[in-house]
Amino acid sequence: AGHAIGALCVIAHTPPTLSADEREALALIGRQVMRRLEQQRAIKALQAYSNERVAHLEQLQQYAGTLALSEQRLAMVLAAVEAGYWDWNLVTGEVTFSPRFGELFQLECDGPLPVEAVFAALDDPELEALHAAFGDLFGRRVERLHEEFQVRTPDSEPRWLRFRGHVTSWGDHGEPLRALGLAVDVTRERQRDHQMRTTQKLD
Repeated sequence: AGHAIGALCVIAHTPPTLSADEREALALIGRQVMRRLEQQRAIKALQAYSNERVAHLEQLQQYAGTLALSEQRLAMVLAAVEAGYWDWNLVTGEVTFSPRFGELFQLECDGPLPVEAVFAALDDPELEALHAAFGDLFGRRVERLHEEFQVRTPDSEPRWLRFRGHVTSWGDHGEPLRALGLAVDVTRERQRDHQMRTTQKLD
């Protein structure tokens, strides 16, 4: 800001008379000293920024390791319960899903699909019931989706799926923006319950 922060001096036994060139040389040396000071300040600032960046990168690496471990644990849990996840972007109308979910619905594409293509394996009664359940969820009449329905794919016997989900993001006007959840094959559970009820009737 124009403040004097130091002085550059010439010392002699007798007072000399400085020429214009000598005065310009002193001014040049002064400017060089200032540039050196500014460079040192800039270097210190860069070192501080570099140290901060290194610390930030280490923190990011730690977060990445924690996230990878969490994803690994989640994958192990989903594999243990044979569940597939779905992620519905209600703004674009597309559903992203895991390989297990695609296997349950026999979807050939592994990328986002329109919601109509995802639920094409449902008959009209099951589709209407699921539509009503989603309507209750999106209308905030329920907090979570709990629905079981039958899926009829061309290459397999009818299977029962348990659907769970909730809305994770809402718009400014209360409209749902994103929903995600799980799908689990409960066909064996249904068959066991049916056999148990049949046995009880015979008894």
